[in-house]
Amino acid sequence: MSNTYVKKFSKDSLQEILRKGEVSLEQESSFRIATVNPEYVFEARKNTSFSQALSKADVWICDGVGLQWWLFFRFGKKVPRITGADLAWEMIRLVWKKGGYVILLTSPKGLSSYEETKQVLHKAFPGLQVQGKNWRERGDEKDWIVEKGGGGSKEVYEPSLILCNFGIPEQEEILLYLQTQGIPGIMMGIGGSFDYWTGKQKRAPHWMRRVGLEWLWRFTRHPWRVKRFFQRMFR
Repeated sequence: MSNTYVKKFSKDSLQEILRKGEVSLEQESSFRIATVNPEYVFEARKNTSFSQALSKADVWICDGVGLQWWLFFRFGKKVPRITGADLAWEMIRLVWKKGGYVILLTSPKGLSSYEETKQVLHKAFPGLQVQGKNWRERGDEKDWIVEKGGGGSKEVYEPSLILCNFGIPEQEEILLYLQTQGIPGIMMGIGGSFDYWTGKQKRAPHWMRRVGLEWLWRFTRHPWRVKRFFQRMFR
């Protein structure tokens, strides 16, 4: 990773990131957050289109204790560790208070359907306006959201939060495309967060998250992640 990319990692706290999101809602501008973990770094080294999409995000947060340590010991950069699931949940709360929309781009490969995720969010945030659908094939989501959010009807989704769980590299490429089409709002790729929220996947206990051992919990519960991690590292 070059020093140029290292500089992209934000030193802001979760509350400071939320404030920047609030400003983007007030200004009706786009604000794309990349929740970067070690898999992002390895994928970016091998995948040029993903690297380009990632580099154009407005802010990078460090979502992984290993990456946090590496940035400090290798480059001397001290950044907070902010998990994508936690930040996304607080962004939903922010948009809920603003009376805006949350838009769910739900992967056909995910365990949680759009309807299941929407039900959980409605229970946690009564009256929250949620839009989205389930996609059977990759690619349809771009045309759908541009059609709904563009063509003179952008006010339907302002202010908004767009959450995409297609995983990498797809989710960052999708969100970059939406940015280039002038879609406003906060945008985040959040991987498996929908499954945490619906209970389809159990998240690490709070104490493990607090001390930075959530990665260990994931590996012990899903050993196939180890194989995927090393495939990205050495391919």
